[in-house]
Amino acid sequence: MRKLMVIAALCASCSYTEEKADIFLTVQTISPDADHLVVVLTPSDTSVAGKSCPSELTPAPPANATCYRPSFQPQALLPGNKLEDLAFVVPSTSGTLKIEVYARDRNFNPLGFGTQTINLPAVGSHLEITLQ
Repeated sequence: MRKLMVIAALCASCSYTEEKADIFLTVQTISPDADHLVVVLTPSDTSVAGKSCPSELTPAPPANATCYRPSFQPQALLPGNKLEDLAFVVPSTSGTLKIEVYARDRNFNPLGFGTQTINLPAVGSHLEITLQ
């Protein structure tokens, strides 16, 4: 019984704050050979700590960049070769945010690139990037 009380007390002491997406992104013209994207968010605020950027990107993203890697099956039936409603939390609340999207295959070969820069704050923004 004491163990259950201790576990209940530990669980009650944990805090949880959900993250709410600030921007929603649709990526268009994804190659059918791609199996993942690398999305790089780079704020103009250089005091922001970046995270999760893969080593295969050349040139390497700056230290304040945050990277995401949504994956999917190659040759998947992505309607219209696009991925809709990728959701991100912006890493800074002021300045600008550069968004770069790289399409890659499973061997990390480049299959497309697109970029866009937006002004912050961008809460609730719906953006589109078309890969070239």
